[in-house]
Amino acid sequence: MSADNIFIWNVRGLNMRARRAVVCEFLLQERVSMLCLVETKVDVMSQSFAADLMGSEFDYLYLPSVGPSTGVIVA
Repeated sequence: MSADNIFIWNVRGLNMRARRAVVCEFLLQERVSMLCLVETKVDVMSQSFAADLMGSEFDYLYLPSVGPSTGVIVA
């Protein structure tokens, strides 16, 4: 297997659809194979939210936001 592209981003505002679209476009453009988003401020992550954010190519785990500046998504 070739070298993987790993993407780590301290991202805020994923509750905005436009911000999710930017992340998804970047993942596709850079062919990212592993993703870690921190400081997401996401407290509930539905299937449609995950699809907006990452498309359908990623399996993921997330820790919900508890408070104003937490939350982690690993895919």
